[in-house]
Amino acid sequence: MIQVLDRAVSILDFIAQANVPVRLPEIAQGTGIGESTCANIISSLVENGLLEKEGARRKYSYSIGQKIQELSKRKVTVELVRRIAAIAMDSFASEVGVSCILAVLEHQYRVIIHESKPQTRLQVVHHQRYPAYASSLGRFILAHYENETLNQFIEQFGLPDKGVWRGVEDLETMQMEFDTIRNYVMKPKIVEEDHVVMMFAPIMDQNKFIAALGMYLPISNFNETSFKLIKTKFSNMLDFIQKKMHQYE
Repeated sequence: MIQVLDRAVSILDFIAQANVPVRLPEIAQGTGIGESTCANIISSLVENGLLEKEGARRKYSYSIGQKIQELSKRKVTVELVRRIAAIAMDSFASEVGVSCILAVLEHQYRVIIHESKPQTRLQVVHHQRYPAYASSLGRFILAHYENETLNQFIEQFGLPDKGVWRGVEDLETMQMEFDTIRNYVMKPKIVEEDHVVMMFAPIMDQNKFIAALGMYLPISNFNETSFKLIKTKFSNMLDFIQKKMHQYE
């Protein structure tokens, strides 16, 4: 398996460096991989959108696929969001005294790419990397994925194990949970067992989900009056990040 992956990487690297579409014999010669083995790997890469082919049958030329270009763009976009959001998040956390995290999914995990902590004695502790199905923010991210991306995630990682997500037993019940989660954008959610109040919002780029913004407040510090101010400032921070993103489009 590892050998196949190494060969696939060699093929992708060779084609990327060529800068022009290249044919199978050139790829096989340039990578030192047997032509029949090379053809099988290329076929799989084309099927998965990592390579594109053009030309007549048996005379195909290959170039880097749209999916790799999209993945590359997404990585740049996520890093851009992180840089834009970091200062605004630090200011927000300091000003209103709540913790704030920016997160994405990597494989089947919710991963924090920036965290801002308030200078208060009582704080909410976050795991840097946590299974998406077991994380409130991870579930929020999945709920905002496009159908194709969500289906790919489920196909690759399956449904939650029993007991990981209360109330979710199959695809239908999980879709129902996602519908509920989408209604919780910019609304406080009180989680009694974790003693925390949380609120989430998606960060979008050209109508595509990029990352999730979450704020957390110890339940002992929660009251309706102060939370109105927190929500307003959270909304202002989100607007600031989105407007800055638009400047780079």
